[in-house]
Amino acid sequence: MKTLIEKSTFDFLKKLKRNNDREWFQENKNLYLEAQSNVHAWIDQLLHEMNKHDRLQTASAKESLYRIYNDVRFSKDKSFTTEAPSRQAATKNHTTDEH
Repeated sequence: MKTLIEKSTFDFLKKLKRNNDREWFQENKNLYLEAQSNVHAWIDQLLHEMNKHDRLQTASAKESLYRIYNDVRFSKDKSFTTEAPSRQAATKNHTTDEH
């Protein structure tokens, strides 16, 4: 059986876009969990099919998606909590002088 991304998942994302605040999210967390489950099932199926041809490092949908709680939209501090070493080096070596 093929797993599809359900209309209700897209409906949740549209509602989230219109109601981008923590209070709304908490009140509708059940919709998020249903959408997350649907997307995880779809990604797991996709990874299974892709692994028939390639050996992927990502073993599961859970490993391939960011946690919604890492989203900085609901944080007063919008900066990322961690940066990749290459980004840190690029930021450190960046100069504002343009020639």
